Amino acid sequence: MVGRIKSRQGRHRSPERARQTPAFRASVGDRITLTPNAPHARVRDGVIVEVQNGNGAPPYVVHWLDTQERALLYPGANTAIEPLRRSA
Repeated sequence: MVGRIKSRQGRHRSPERARQTPAFRASVGDRITLTPNAPHARVRDGVIVEVQNGNGAPPYVVHWLDTQERALLYPGANTAIEPLRRSA
């Protein structure tokens, strides 16, 4: 199969679709926002409190601001990361 990439689920997707998958990099203190696909679901905001990999790749431990809980997160396409503004 030339020109196709096999995903972990065993489905095939085009190279163009594979390039659209975001490559996440984050640091402790960065803000993270999940925007749900469901029409009545709420947007969730949190702060990354731990990065599991030294290169900033997922997963992340996130402190959710709405529930004050912490959870391990593998971000998806509906995730946005806003870097912490660090003073120079």
